[in-house]
Amino acid sequence: MKNLILVRHAKSSWSNPRLRDHDRPLNKRGINDAPLMAKRFQDLKISVDLILSSTSTRALETAKVFAAHINQIEIITEPKLYHCDQDDIEELLMTQDNQLNCLMIFAHNPCLTFMANDYSHYEIDNVPTCGVCVLQSACDDWIGFLEKAELFHFIYPKMFK
Repeated sequence: MKNLILVRHAKSSWSNPRLRDHDRPLNKRGINDAPLMAKRFQDLKISVDLILSSTSTRALETAKVFAAHINQIEIITEPKLYHCDQDDIEELLMTQDNQLNCLMIFAHNPCLTFMANDYSHYEIDNVPTCGVCVLQSACDDWIGFLEKAELFHFIYPKMFK
């Protein structure tokens, strides 16, 4: 069994119009939501082997909060995850070591919503900021992961407020 955890970055700040989109940090809501969702993810009792994060400030800040709740797990930044599409994520999966059973990816919409819908039995309008999608697949390698993957959990901040 392999797990792919897709996490949309927490809410970002638009307070500084001079910042490039890539450099926007978390806003107050994002700063509050990230630890809330990291804790809720912990409650699922899923052991994460590696975190891949978009290089954007908001995604990396969110990943660091989750990593702190998951025993300071390693974070590798991946430029492809900024403005990624499903093919980019699939390419990343195919290059992962099969010894890893759970990979967590911090990225952006609309890609995450499209992926969640591709593997879900119901329609998800939008993976909200700091939303967590857990895809599971009964396979032994990452190359075949998406052929059998199904959305197993979908949680987001407003579920817990």
